[in-house]
Amino acid sequence: AERLRWARQYANVPPVVSFTAGDDEQLLVTETIAGTSAVLDPWSGRPHGAARALGAGLRAFHDALPVADCPWTWSTDERIATLADPAERKRLAAADPGATRLVVCRGDACAPNTLLGLDGEATGHVDLGDLGVGDLWADLAVLAMSVTWNYGEGYEDLVYAGYGIDADPTRIAFYRDLWHTE
Repeated sequence: AERLRWARQYANVPPVVSFTAGDDEQLLVTETIAGTSAVLDPWSGRPHGAARALGAGLRAFHDALPVADCPWTWSTDERIATLADPAERKRLAAADPGATRLVVCRGDACAPNTLLGLDGEATGHVDLGDLGVGDLWADLAVLAMSVTWNYGEGYEDLVYAGYGIDADPTRIAFYRDLWHTE
């Protein structure tokens, strides 16, 4: 709820109606925002346009949220430190290629969590529970991977093109490995 409230100042994310936390559960209620999940019709049948829109939408999100004002992190070091297996922590720490550009990451930048409008442009973002400052590839590598889960092979480069960046195989491999290890 705090992350949504903060991000709402800069990007189209659902307004929080209420949040309650008990011993064993939490309940977050939000208002709806315009758009359709990028994995539903009509976007599931238009993967070329959807993949490019996903990349452009993530770029707009990264560009809009101010890193210096973000109170949370999603740093590689912190993520690795939470891993239970010491060997995995050591392996991933040694493989870390370092950050290219710090942004406010969504934390779960997969295709279902981006909403697209009738014009095919990104209209909003949902599921920001891990929002925090991290390397842009922490979001981008996972987003591009998710288009293969949702649309099939061959659309990843469109995500990178929509974002306006060339694929970085080293960082893509590292952040996907970290994602799967968590």
